[in-house]
Amino acid sequence: MYAVSEHRTGSDLEALIEFAQPVSEDVVLDVATGAGHVALALAPLVPSVVAVDLATGMVDKARERGAEAGVSNLECRVADAERLPFEDESFDLVTCRIAPHHFVDIDAAIAEVARVLRPGGRYVVVDSMSPDDPGLDAFLDAVERRRDPTHVRSYRRDEWMQLIGGAGLVVERVGSVRKSRSFEFWLERGGAQGADAEELREMFRSASAAAKEYFEIVTDGDVIESFSDDQIVIRATSPRP
Repeated sequence: MYAVSEHRTGSDLEALIEFAQPVSEDVVLDVATGAGHVALALAPLVPSVVAVDLATGMVDKARERGAEAGVSNLECRVADAERLPFEDESFDLVTCRIAPHHFVDIDAAIAEVARVLRPGGRYVVVDSMSPDDPGLDAFLDAVERRRDPTHVRSYRRDEWMQLIGGAGLVVERVGSVRKSRSFEFWLERGGAQGADAEELREMFRSASAAAKEYFEIVTDGDVIESFSDDQIVIRATSPRP
């Protein structure tokens, strides 16, 4: 699913590359690579990319896609974002796209990024972002957890600043990307079926007026057609001595 889904392209991928500003000397690590979309986008721009994911199937798919594209500077490995199997200060650039909301221990994952970054190295992350308003935050959290059991938490902007600062990294730039989503495809991609899918439809139908406005919920009678949410884009650096 993810190899052919919206993750293959998109404005958030373009934003990640623009924030990363890859240069010809960069040794790159892409964490939670999935089917390798970020890694393959970066590979032509840098000498070396290591792509890691906890799921063997995803690593195999990224390796397969790299071979199909004739990419020779991509290494794909199975690894946990919370326990990266690399020496300290190994990478100039670490990226992570649309994955941290699945991490059980987000603090450990960002601490690992800080550990493997060289001084002056960059961390660029893109992920779903929860609104500042507590009611809207609660709505997004509830529907995401219902749709996908692996969802842990989409963080607010202020929470991201605390997480990254707590790992000793310095935030240099923050942006966001608004994403419009086909509702039924969103359900399918998260694996929601049967009673779970119908409960999610009803959660959107009965959402508050504020939620319907903020998430731009589009309906046709009782049919939920689409909604929109935000993804945060952050560039942080590892301090130089």
